[in-house]
Amino acid sequence: MKRSNNTLFKDIRSHEVKARERILAAARGTYTVMDIETTGMYSDITEIAALCVVSGEIRDTFHTLVKAKGPIEKRVERLTGITSDMLEEQPPIDDVLPIFMTFIEGFPLVGHGLDSDLIVIDRNLKAVGKPLVTNDYIDTHSLAKLLLPEREGEHRKYSVKALAEYYELPCSTFHRAMDDCMAEKMLFERLLAEWK
Repeated sequence: MKRSNNTLFKDIRSHEVKARERILAAARGTYTVMDIETTGMYSDITEIAALCVVSGEIRDTFHTLVKAKGPIEKRVERLTGITSDMLEEQPPIDDVLPIFMTFIEGFPLVGHGLDSDLIVIDRNLKAVGKPLVTNDYIDTHSLAKLLLPEREGEHRKYSVKALAEYYELPCSTFHRAMDDCMAEKMLFERLLAEWK
């Protein structure tokens, strides 16, 4: 029996960590910040990045462009700067995912709107019969909404860029996977400071 996208989404959401003590414990230990970029509506992965963070320090990185299966929407090209020409000689997602899964294995994930990224990754894993992502994860979008309720209202106020500007984080490039990972790490640390 095929699992529906709703079931997949529910499975992913069941791994979100919301308890304060568990989030703080993850921040003191080892966690992985991750981000992807896609082609747009059809969500083929075009770029994937991750940072392994140990006690607040980046210990290892993972980054690659990915040869997409379909075309990149023009609005996405303008937003990310990633073009089909840039992806032509890159590895396909089927080759990238096993390496990525080894990189993230065993540690909680941190990211912004991470459930959306994880459903794209899980769809790709499911398509090739591989086990899905089961890591617990901390969503900085959810955390920001919890800790900064005064920003409620307009969704953009919780974007990585808007929150980086709010906290005056030294970030200038967004919508590229590695740059977003760096911004999300800083954002996570700044949000945790709100909680202490």
